[in-house]
Amino acid sequence: MSFANRVKQRRKELGLSQAELAERVGVAQQSIHKIEDGRTLKPRNILQLANALQCSALWLQGFESQIDNGQSPEQNNASSTNAVMVNASDIRSLPILSQVQAGNWSNVILETDQEFERQITSVKVSEEAFAMRVTGNSMTNPFGSPSIPAGSIVVVEPCSCPDNGKIVVATLNDAPEATIKKLEIDGPQKFLVPLNPKYDPIQINGNCRIVGYVRQVVMEL
Repeated sequence: MSFANRVKQRRKELGLSQAELAERVGVAQQSIHKIEDGRTLKPRNILQLANALQCSALWLQGFESQIDNGQSPEQNNASSTNAVMVNASDIRSLPILSQVQAGNWSNVILETDQEFERQITSVKVSEEAFAMRVTGNSMTNPFGSPSIPAGSIVVVEPCSCPDNGKIVVATLNDAPEATIKKLEIDGPQKFLVPLNPKYDPIQINGNCRIVGYVRQVVMEL
């Protein structure tokens, strides 16, 4: 079921018109119409929309099958007994930054009226966390997991000194774009290691600034 169909289905289950739903969300009716006809796929106010529809934002996005409407499992449909419940207070909507913005994330002004594509996550992260879309195939592991192929979206927790073995976001040689690699520490030596063996490890010798580490990878199959 698509995002548009989930919104429409849930609105009708609650007996709401598009105008009534729009009033609850605090948007124009046209915004709801665009969502339900498939023109708006990732609205900025998805958390308010989920609250108005009394469901989980993750369910609206297709990441879980359970509608979290505040009822007990016995009150919900029996077919959802295997679903994972997510506390609505744990859901975050993160801005998806470009590689250049990610490399300079601390200076990016996230104004409320700035149009960022958003990524929904239930992973516990700080207020400074952001998301970034992966490009290139240096983190595509041909031998299995972990693998972060091009097009994936990573949720990043800013941190300048992550632990050994973490997948990190970093900039190299003062380049403006951020890159993603695995951090490996061997005694006094540190390396940024691609998951794709076709690429060589990069030794860290003052040429690297670590922005943060990856908490979640989101990808479409």
